[in-house]
Amino acid sequence: MTDLGIVVKDNADGTHNIFVSDIAKETPVSGAKVEVLGKNGLPVLSAVTNEQGLAEIADFSEFKNDKYAVAYKVVLGNDISFLPINREDRTLNMSRFDVGGDYIDSGSTQQTSIKGYIFSDRGIYRPSESGHLGILVRQADLNAPQQLPFELTIRKPNGETLASKKLQSNEFGFMEYEFSLPAAAPTGTYTVDLWLNDKNDTQRFAASSSFIVEEFAPDSLKIKANWQPEAPKGWQNETSLLAAVNLQNLYGNPAAGHTLQAEYSLTPAAFYFSEFAGYTFRDPLQEQQTRSYKDSLPEALTDANGNAELTLNLDNFEKGTYRLQLNIDGLEAGSARGVGTSLNTLVSPAKYLVGWKADGKLGYLHKDSEHKISFIAINNNLQPQSLDNLTLQLAKKEYISSLSEQKNGTYKYQMVAKENILQHRTFAIPEAGAEETLPTSEAGEYILKVLNAENQVLAKIEFNVAGAANLLQSADKNASLSVKLNKTEYAAGENIEMQISAPYSGYGLITIERDKVYAYKWFKTDTSAFSQSIVMPSGPEGNAYLNIAVFRSLQSPEIYTSPLSYAAVPFNINKENRRLNISLDAPQTVKPGEDLVINYKTSEPAQIVVYGVNEGILQVARYKMPKLLDIFLAKRALQVVTEQIMDLIMPDIRFLKNLSSSGGDGGEEETALDRNLNPFARKTDKPVAFWSGILPGAENGGSYTYKVPETFNGSIKIMT
Repeated sequence: MTDLGIVVKDNADGTHNIFVSDIAKETPVSGAKVEVLGKNGLPVLSAVTNEQGLAEIADFSEFKNDKYAVAYKVVLGNDISFLPINREDRTLNMSRFDVGGDYIDSGSTQQTSIKGYIFSDRGIYRPSESGHLGILVRQADLNAPQQLPFELTIRKPNGETLASKKLQSNEFGFMEYEFSLPAAAPTGTYTVDLWLNDKNDTQRFAASSSFIVEEFAPDSLKIKANWQPEAPKGWQNETSLLAAVNLQNLYGNPAAGHTLQAEYSLTPAAFYFSEFAGYTFRDPLQEQQTRSYKDSLPEALTDANGNAELTLNLDNFEKGTYRLQLNIDGLEAGSARGVGTSLNTLVSPAKYLVGWKADGKLGYLHKDSEHKISFIAINNNLQPQSLDNLTLQLAKKEYISSLSEQKNGTYKYQMVAKENILQHRTFAIPEAGAEETLPTSEAGEYILKVLNAENQVLAKIEFNVAGAANLLQSADKNASLSVKLNKTEYAAGENIEMQISAPYSGYGLITIERDKVYAYKWFKTDTSAFSQSIVMPSGPEGNAYLNIAVFRSLQSPEIYTSPLSYAAVPFNINKENRRLNISLDAPQTVKPGEDLVINYKTSEPAQIVVYGVNEGILQVARYKMPKLLDIFLAKRALQVVTEQIMDLIMPDIRFLKNLSSSGGDGGEEETALDRNLNPFARKTDKPVAFWSGILPGAENGGSYTYKVPETFNGSIKIMT
């Protein structure tokens, strides 16, 4: 028996943070001696906890034989506690939390872990053309690796090498490469790989990309299609839809007697309208399970004017809200080649919708704060209308423990939310809209619903009021922990506020971690729902995790509940200090044969590339601009491993003696690129695309000039 609780955080670099607390006093323990015991029972490392109960232990993974570490021993006075090392039943399972992402390889550091990114100037090329590749490399700490040898390899679709080039990173970690395609280059997808050449003549993978080589033939037809009658602005609620199609030859006369082929898809969808930005619209049939459908329509022939009609009947599909896409191909005479177009629309049997908009984020409302919800009712043409005979219902979530059968046939206690209706009253929405004030006088999780006369849920608003409260009606045998953050992104020095709902009162530990522990804080609570905060430290970038553990108080009557409840919550870290601001200035219009002068500035010294491409080529390639911050600051995985003995806390014997009843079922709960544009129409013309090469960027700016070909007429997208 011991009063010394132990929680260990194993960092990715092999070091360890040991947190020691007094289970009875519910406080961190200072001055405790922490020893790492070897196989022979003798200490191989030791440290003493500070005022916050923290001891730091160095990496012992290389200890062998009799010094092989097997357990932690914590001593304070006459009290002794032990924690076995690397034992599965002492390690917290984080698999049910969102803790995935990129990993730093074992043995790598922030400086030796290299990540690269390769982008092309347009993504698609024809045989005999040339192209440009931009290559950026960064360490895990986002600094540029200095003077490292890399090798770039381009492989054909059949795996043969097209080109190979040795490169060396500069102070900015920015490199470029120009490649040329032979006239007989095979079409298909070409892969580009970047390798780091280590000192031992071994290669480490750094980045990969691809581009397409493809031949284009000019189109001879053009096609148009539209809904008849014209589709409403919002959604279509008719069960029979008609598409009118017109097919023309490119030289102007109707394409008569041509075959039309069409296929459609119905995908479950949600309502969103830019005209009502900020409003949330709910499908009244949302409770019904819908699935996707895909099929083809019978072929049709164009008449003498190149016209044809296609009819789609929706009666045979399950009622719901779908995104309908109709793809139509007009074929050349006697050929399987042709041109295509598509129509899409939102379909739903709903005659009207109710939308709502909050004046702030509802996941974290301060107690006694004032917040309002705006309601509006609209028809399928997005026109406001009035609605009467509605019901406004307010409910509070209460949690009970339910013994549920699992997929493997075993039974397990699970936390189930029950809606306890607090009030309901008649409600109406006039054409100008309605407004309601949210009740925030008592902490808890609430649901506000708007129902029609058929008891369909037209709007459902969930909001959380932060503060101290006892939310649990019955013990949760699995000790589930719920955590809500006031925001999703924080900057260094900012306060991270959270609302925690636990199965019991007690004390606990909050850590900010990812590859190591960056900050920690102890807390104590007399209620099962409470607010806490911790200051975001400097150091981590991109994202990190809040790891919250609550330990049951010895005074808590919830003795049939696991004494440890925990959760891990990811959050983003503000990226503004890593953002390079680049401004480009170019004329809106230039004449063929004139110079296109592009002026640029950067917010700090840097290297940039200015490049431009015919928008028609980018459309065919479905080219997307590189988002470098999202790439180099991609979500990182939680690599800190937590070991503990807190789930072994025994209840106070007095509660066992005074217990008048044990358990209970807890009841049964209800769970309820326009395809017609041809950028290669003239085979003899070179593609309109330019690449400046790497240029120096600075606050005083610079310029790059490109001569627009006399034969070009179109739009050029300028990128950097």
